Amino acid sequence: MDSNYLKITFTEQEQRDLNNNCINSFQYRSKPFINSDLYLTTIEDIKRLTTDTEVKTVYQYDLSRKDIEYQFKPGDTIGILPPNNEEEVNRLLLRLNYESQSHKIYKLTILEQTTKKNPSIPKHVPENSTLYSIFLNNIDIRLPPKKVFLKSLIKYTTDTKELELLEKICSSSSDYMEFLYSHKTLLSLFNAFPSCFPPVEIILQHSSPLHPRYFSIASSPLETDILSIIFHVVEYDNGTKGVCTGWLDKLYKNQDIKNTKIPFYFRKSGDFNYTISTEPTVLIATGTGIVPFRSFLRHKELIERNEEQSKSGDVLLYYGCRYQDRDFLLKEEIYNFIKNGTLTKLFTSFSRESTKKCYVQHELLKNGSEIVNLLLNKKANLFICGNAKTTVKSVRETIIECFVLYGLMDKSSAEEQLTILVKNKKFLVDNYWI
Repeated sequence: MDSNYLKITFTEQEQRDLNNNCINSFQYRSKPFINSDLYLTTIEDIKRLTTDTEVKTVYQYDLSRKDIEYQFKPGDTIGILPPNNEEEVNRLLLRLNYESQSHKIYKLTILEQTTKKNPSIPKHVPENSTLYSIFLNNIDIRLPPKKVFLKSLIKYTTDTKELELLEKICSSSSDYMEFLYSHKTLLSLFNAFPSCFPPVEIILQHSSPLHPRYFSIASSPLETDILSIIFHVVEYDNGTKGVCTGWLDKLYKNQDIKNTKIPFYFRKSGDFNYTISTEPTVLIATGTGIVPFRSFLRHKELIERNEEQSKSGDVLLYYGCRYQDRDFLLKEEIYNFIKNGTLTKLFTSFSRESTKKCYVQHELLKNGSEIVNLLLNKKANLFICGNAKTTVKSVRETIIECFVLYGLMDKSSAEEQLTILVKNKKFLVDNYWI
């Protein structure tokens, strides 16, 4: 039985202008948790915040807020809709033998003779477009292939050894996982099976949408002219860069900002938001985890500048990075926040400054008595932003240890106390996995 239920028909008409500066061109893009219109905005300024080759490349992008009336909160995020890497798309279409048809307008329909129950064209794939356009903008070409997709490729593979390998991968979970470890993209998949040439319909019907990438807002809602994001360029062991951060990195290097507009939307707010309060606030961040806290502090600074009678609680910042002089992000701004009273206390940790590594959890433990007093007696709000596997996990364990040492609790009671803080939204986490 043929697993294909889509039919593609190419016309002789070509379309090479993708017109990605038009809102309508993004109507088929995936937009999870959207809470606003989709905006296309210009780049007002780009700053590279790190220059040392031994640390991650970090940029600050200032986007125009012209004609954007949406009122976000400090701590909110935006979803940016990036394209895939153009070179990777061209190589993939060449490998699939669709290079000559890649810019021809197609029509996608359901096969009349299909036996599939309730077949439909994937929502993220336009019925009329070009292969180049949808491979660039609509489908995720970096997503590891699922078993059902690999099984559909068997009938289109002619080499005996490749066929045996493909069948082995599809029948064994361990072999499948081992294969995924080194073949995470469509291009690497098809390069592993040179004799496999499926019709493009198979790829489209098994494709996943190219999702947005989320970025914490680094500016205050009161800064009406710009919206800032700060991020590091994701780089993988094989030399490739993240889909979105790689695209933004390329824009900076090519100085191609006048002709480029950034498509984005505001994501629905969660609980990780800052409001001016008389209660103390404890901020804990590592690396680019400082980004939402810049929004917090800029917002507090602007409110207190405009409202002389504003009374807000103390704000303490625990920040960790590798080097004091290489990747201490926003150092001058943070010290200015101390100078003008926006930030009450600053505690820093640098993990590569000496042979003895120092992390934020070490500083927290040093000041454990104050932390316990702030959380249990002064009703402080604690925010953490950092890597879920390392920073967030370690900070949670350290707070529990502080409760044991300075709150005179056993471990079970300390864990229960942390659970209560989380439930009462006094212990809030914004984490990332890269």
